[in-house]
Amino acid sequence: MRTLLRRLVAFGVLFLLLFVLPSWPPLRVRLWQPLVMDSEAPQGEAAYVLGAGPLTLHERLSAAAELYHRGRVARLVIPSDPTPARSDPVSGEARTAESWARASLACLGVPGNRISTVTVEDGALGTAAEARAVAAAFPNVRRWVLVSSPMHLRRAHLAFTRLLAEGVAVTPVASSAVADGPDFHRPLWLEYLKLAVYAVAVWR
Repeated sequence: MRTLLRRLVAFGVLFLLLFVLPSWPPLRVRLWQPLVMDSEAPQGEAAYVLGAGPLTLHERLSAAAELYHRGRVARLVIPSDPTPARSDPVSGEARTAESWARASLACLGVPGNRISTVTVEDGALGTAAEARAVAAAFPNVRRWVLVSSPMHLRRAHLAFTRLLAEGVAVTPVASSAVADGPDFHRPLWLEYLKLAVYAVAVWR
């Protein structure tokens, strides 16, 4: 009976530490903070918008469009995605993810001739695959601005700085404040685990 009670207490403490306390917003912001990177004055030749689901991607596209309109970058690059899973923001008709992203940027005032795409191969390490695709497609770009969700930027910046050519500058820009983004409630441990995997596995 005592052994069972000790196990239940240990399980309760573990549940409190791993799930209950990290769900408290003020503490969660602090726990996310080591993963966050941002720049107050980003400047580059082009901005790459990392791929994501519709809600998160719209947030990233909005941040990238703002960079374009502020004259921080001259071109936006998005991943090419043929998945027919999204509705056009104007007509409501089904579109591929890529055409949906282009239409969203058009609604945000970005000219079509200022948007480029890059084909990303499927892989277990998706962010690293995006970095490799960008490196291969744009070898002459020496200054990139990287746009992603705040919690994803540490891992994305690691992948891009390691996989782009030596000497290429990569400036991270968060698409929202830490607590405002749609990814804020994702499992903390999962992002830290992914960061650890990238730190070991991702090299040129």
